[in-house]
Amino acid sequence: MLLDVVSVLVHVVTIIFTAAALGGAEGDVAWSYYDKDSVEIRYGLLKYRVETEFRTTITAWDSSQCTADVCDDCHDTGVAVLIFLIFAFVGTTGTTLLILAKLGGFYHYPKSVILTAEFVLTVLYLIVWASWAGGCHRGLDREDEDIDVSTGFALTFLCFVFLPAVAVIQNVAFNNEGASDRGGGNTAVPQVVASSSNTKDNEKTQQVV
Repeated sequence: MLLDVVSVLVHVVTIIFTAAALGGAEGDVAWSYYDKDSVEIRYGLLKYRVETEFRTTITAWDSSQCTADVCDDCHDTGVAVLIFLIFAFVGTTGTTLLILAKLGGFYHYPKSVILTAEFVLTVLYLIVWASWAGGCHRGLDREDEDIDVSTGFALTFLCFVFLPAVAVIQNVAFNNEGASDRGGGNTAVPQVVASSSNTKDNEKTQQVV
């Protein structure tokens, strides 16, 4: 039970991190970041936000105002990352509900279900952060080496690390439950045998008398 509780808590943290990373669609949460000479730029999945001492401007990657060479690549990368991130968010939420159902005794699924789900989710998060790093951020870095990966990227990378840990925890939990069930079965057998043996001895005693 404790391992299931830990799994749920890790999943809840993963969901929170994913929701925060989704805030990067509009540039509120940066996936790449630039801060130099009183100019701060937050690069998001669909838009980027430029903040100076005097004003803030928000520009969509696919707008006519975006004229840099990376605009098209960042738009395509951002849309793909956003789609995979939504799938990961929904999948993580669903998997959390499965573990809660098991914890509450409402549904006991085979071990393969949870392990497969964690593997698929891990792959989704891998696609998310790797796509951003190899797509938009790579282009931005070529233009200016002072641009670094930022919050959105870091959050999804942590999610990528968390989910295999949950798979290991759940595997241990299932193995412990299996060992407990087998142990309980073995203790019941001698009692039945002993009871049968006592009955036969009583019958023999009555026959002798």
